Amino acid sequence: MIEQHETPLQNKSGQSKPDQNNTGQSKSGQSKSGQSKIQKPQTQPDIKDRLIGVGLYLSILVFGYIVMKIYNKLSYVDTPAFMYIDFFLSIVIGFFVAFVISLVSWLFIRKFSLFVNQIGKAYFNFCISMILWTIIITLTLGLAFLATGKMMNTQELEPNLLFIIFSAPVFALFFVFLFLLFSIIGAVMAGFGKVFHVPMSFKILR
Repeated sequence: MIEQHETPLQNKSGQSKPDQNNTGQSKSGQSKSGQSKIQKPQTQPDIKDRLIGVGLYLSILVFGYIVMKIYNKLSYVDTPAFMYIDFFLSIVIGFFVAFVISLVSWLFIRKFSLFVNQIGKAYFNFCISMILWTIIITLTLGLAFLATGKMMNTQELEPNLLFIIFSAPVFALFFVFLFLLFSIIGAVMAGFGKVFHVPMSFKILR
């Protein structure tokens, strides 16, 4: 009978194959275990975060309406001229009080949800931008009024001054309309799990 003797090279090559298989299996097992530990990020916020986002967009509208009702009950004006001023003041006071309440509420709840944090940044950037744009437009009209006032007599200046005073509530209503429109759009998009960035908004909160 002929005995077959295996050479050391054959033994090493024969042993290396199962070792390679074992290492390959161990690597694949590690990769599978590593993949099992990795959790995919949540693409859509849950219903709770969506409701908070909707409530955040509507909070200034609700609080502002309540503050305006309280202000109208506390103040009583008879003359028509002061009624316009009183109406304008009720809008301004209601907006700022509601803005502070909503901002403080968001500062407490923003750390619990990334979606609520992003919604709050976009919404309050919009609110601050509305204030800044109002100031810019008011200063621009004031400077234009002063520039034209130097070129006119006082008799011609009084009708223009009265026009600006009585047109102020009209501008206020225009900004209120824009605020209502963008707030409702933002609330609807928040209900669908999306963040609405209003055009022409300054990115103050990042």
